[in-house]
Amino acid sequence: MSDTYWQDDVYAIYHWENKHDRKKILEIASSKAEDNQWQVVGGFKYVRELLELTHQDTAHLPPPKSCDVIEWAAPAPHLSRKERREQAIVRSKAYIESLDLSKADYCLLEFCCDKHSRLCSEKYTVTPKGGNCVLVRFTEDHDMTSSEGFDFACWVVAKLSKLPMIMWGALPCTAGCSWHRVNKSRAERGLLPDFFEKHSRTWRDFRVLFKNFVDLSKLVQETVECSRIAFEWPQFNDLWKNKQVRDWLASANLQEVCFNGCMV
Repeated sequence: MSDTYWQDDVYAIYHWENKHDRKKILEIASSKAEDNQWQVVGGFKYVRELLELTHQDTAHLPPPKSCDVIEWAAPAPHLSRKERREQAIVRSKAYIESLDLSKADYCLLEFCCDKHSRLCSEKYTVTPKGGNCVLVRFTEDHDMTSSEGFDFACWVVAKLSKLPMIMWGALPCTAGCSWHRVNKSRAERGLLPDFFEKHSRTWRDFRVLFKNFVDLSKLVQETVECSRIAFEWPQFNDLWKNKQVRDWLASANLQEVCFNGCMV
């Protein structure tokens, strides 16, 4: 799908592979597409470009070829980082305020995750024993590098502090991935002129995110009577060797566990 086509869209229809996999969009049709033909796309980046439409006239769009779940959508407006953050925080606060916490057994806070992360999938709101779990995502839209985003996260901890709490960290690890090493080698040979500037921004964001995660985890441990902290990265990511990371892991008294996530 070209950028020009996407910008010219008026309405779009998309559907998921199944109700619990909200990362794969299989088909999109547009009212401005030539002959209203379906286009097959892959990946999850388009999720961030769509807004659900519930009261739009969609009769003129072609029916899907085959799917279990259908949702109508249109291109999302181009919002600034501040606007996205403000809207995300307002939505999340309204959601948490609407919960009946007296019926919840525990809560899970996922720090730095995708807005459709599987760990906080709706199916996990019911525990294996039939209880209830409160699931809260801190996503890119909440912007955990900002003071507003961090203050919101602290508000969530305070709001849910009466519940047993699991805080799960999945910070971006781009600065330590294997492709980073490859790209650095290419940049040193003059093949990627923008690499070092991007690398500097990546490290700056990582340092802020990691500091805020550590500070939030301390708040959880200090204010929540029953709490657990978890932190994940790929096993061979170079950031595990970072002194700041190693020092925190030791001070937090975490136990190291290696497993193949694709087999879980």
